[in-house]
Amino acid sequence: MPVTIFIVYVLYFLAEDLLKDLIFGKKLSESNGEYIDKWGRGILHTISLCVFFFFIMKIQDYDTVKVTWLSIITIALVFQAFMEWKYLEGSKEYIMTSIILPISLFIVILF
Repeated sequence: MPVTIFIVYVLYFLAEDLLKDLIFGKKLSESNGEYIDKWGRGILHTISLCVFFFFIMKIQDYDTVKVTWLSIITIALVFQAFMEWKYLEGSKEYIMTSIILPISLFIVILF
């Protein structure tokens, strides 16, 4: 079951990035926050993968796995919304990220 959540997590963020490109067009990589965004996302993804392979795969309690994924997704999306608010001036992309946050948490809770 943890592998299913991991696959949903990866597919969800890929789909979200594609939708944002189609709707808004402007990216953080085209702003002054490119360096901070890349480092922040890299650190968050590394921590997520480490938690997945060293922690989640060994736990049999599904509720603990769910809370861990809820925490990881919340931290990642709050960081993303902050970066969009701070560095994409004139764009309301952070609002979409703020709307996606509860939706993604709901998806994890359902699985």
